[in-house]
Amino acid sequence: MGMRKKNNQKEAQRRLVAKKKRNKKKIKRAAKAPTAGQTLHKTMHSTK
Repeated sequence: MGMRKKNNQKEAQRRLVAKKKRNKKKIKRAAKAPTAGQTLHKTMHSTK
């Protein structure tokens, strides 16, 4: 196996792991109730 292929595989694996971490964080954030600041921001910037 060539070095480029090996490096590309490592990089792809690293990206997958990073993506999974991000998704986990996203789910955690979604589960939490929004803070007062977030609610205020939403009311000020929403298009309703």
